[in-house]
Amino acid sequence: MIRDRTQRLLLATGVVLYAALAIGSLRLESATFDETKHLPAGYTFLALGDYRLDTDNPALARMIAAAPLLLTDVRMDPADPTWREGQVWRFAHQFLY
Repeated sequence: MIRDRTQRLLLATGVVLYAALAIGSLRLESATFDETKHLPAGYTFLALGDYRLDTDNPALARMIAAAPLLLTDVRMDPADPTWREGQVWRFAHQFLY
């Protein structure tokens, strides 16, 4: 019984610690180097059927991540030079920020 209680306490402590670290990092950390291009690429794959952004990787994961954006009021200007010229990094920065 004492061993069972100790295991539960350790598990609960671990879960609380993990949650605290995860939530804390959300406020302090930024996107990693290439993460900024995945969401805009997935959105343009779905919304426009255009695959000019980020042709290096398979599209499915990015399309799944971007699917909820189709239910929102995302605005993207197809006349934007960064989009027309396929400047993935500049377009992604404008799209997200």
